[in-house]
Amino acid sequence: MVKVIWTKRAFQQFERAIRYIRDEQGLYYAKIVHAKILESVGNLERYPKIGVLEPVLIHKKSEYRFLVV
Repeated sequence: MVKVIWTKRAFQQFERAIRYIRDEQGLYYAKIVHAKILESVGNLERYPKIGVLEPVLIHKKSEYRFLVV
């Protein structure tokens, strides 16, 4: 199992997206999206190869991956 590390910017964008969905669609849908994103993070921690390699960080020693939810 690996550890997913959220950058400050990524976490702020996550919070902003959830607030936007809450304001535009309601709390019910915001909770659904919130849960789906956190579920995907959990899946990425358990199965780290499911994410797409981040091309901008390909030169790093570690693999950096991302998921689109």
